[in-house]
Amino acid sequence: MHEIKSREEFAELASNYLIETGVDGACSFDIQSFALSFKDEQGRPRQRIALENFYREFVSIPSDERQSVLQRMLALSRQMVDYGSYADIEPNLTLAIYDRWRITFSVLDFDQRMRQLSEPHTNITGFMMGDVFCSVPTIDQGTSKQVVHTGHYSHWSKTYDEVNRIAQLNLIEKTKSLHFELHEAKAGSDNRFYLAREDDYAASHVLYISQFNNQKVLGERVAFLPLPNRLLITGSKDLFGLMFGLTELEQSRNEPHALPPFPLICRGEEFFRFKPLPSEPLYERFHLLETDYFGQIYAQQREQLLSDFDQLHEDTFVASFARVGASTGAVRSVCTLTLGVPTLLPQTDAIMFAKVVGETGSIVAQGKWSRVSGILGNKLKPTNHYPPRFMVNESPTEQELLRIGKEEIF
Repeated sequence: MHEIKSREEFAELASNYLIETGVDGACSFDIQSFALSFKDEQGRPRQRIALENFYREFVSIPSDERQSVLQRMLALSRQMVDYGSYADIEPNLTLAIYDRWRITFSVLDFDQRMRQLSEPHTNITGFMMGDVFCSVPTIDQGTSKQVVHTGHYSHWSKTYDEVNRIAQLNLIEKTKSLHFELHEAKAGSDNRFYLAREDDYAASHVLYISQFNNQKVLGERVAFLPLPNRLLITGSKDLFGLMFGLTELEQSRNEPHALPPFPLICRGEEFFRFKPLPSEPLYERFHLLETDYFGQIYAQQREQLLSDFDQLHEDTFVASFARVGASTGAVRSVCTLTLGVPTLLPQTDAIMFAKVVGETGSIVAQGKWSRVSGILGNKLKPTNHYPPRFMVNESPTEQELLRIGKEEIF
């Protein structure tokens, strides 16, 4: 067995091993979720085996012991549950919190490939939280997980609401035993936070944050979800708790399963993103996380858009999400609209307007998004993309450019 280093090499090794040992059904590799997917002879989904834990173990043990990892994967694949049987699946339904972009990107990528094969469209239905999180019914078999999608509902003859209700009930049962650690700035202090980290679905319990009303906090209840297995609750006026939650978000950014770095506040039945006011401490650190996160997903979105010509008109330019920094360490996001060029803009802190004459270009105006959008009005047309984009087919007039001027971005 040659040395395996990359995730792709391990996935290829695992799939070949399973096929050679006679596993029934078609096997495919999902590069986005790093998993092997299996379908039965009718093309129905049967099981998805998450590879991350197997891969980490495989590369961390001596080479003469690695065969045992593949053998356990084989044993798992031969105990597949038919995802077409709702009665078998129902006890294993739960609600998982996902990065909305990862769900969106997976659906877009899969849908693009299905269109090439003239296959039906597949979609995933979930509950949006603060625009960036998505709660989705999930099948958890212990060693593998799979998001429930339209194919499942069709095979089960069930609606999203029916499946989601069962997933909620199963999660509520787990919520009753969720353990929080209390951390105080000092004994008896009102500055405190509560941390749950011994549950694979700790973050999902934010859906029932009202059950934690006995936890005393300063201000509104704020929830941090750095990872699926971690939930931190503190108060909106508690600098001690907010700082610890912010540190958790910063330290988790490079984790494979990191969730979007945004705290949430629940008001009524709706979740909103929380961020301190610009005049308050920690604002710039929160804004840096936000800018870096959107910079990454806008780059992935732009690549996906450019690869899928069905979504674009030939003469449309897809603008990049860029960041600029100040000497203070503060950062702001910007995008550029070249006058006369139909452009799909990302939503940024500020917009720059460029004029090109011959081979020379210059910035003729710039301003903060909130002010510029008021001046341009309907020329900024929102599209159905996520993360948000705006189509500009008609450039600003000279009068509009004068009104925009050259506003300071910071």
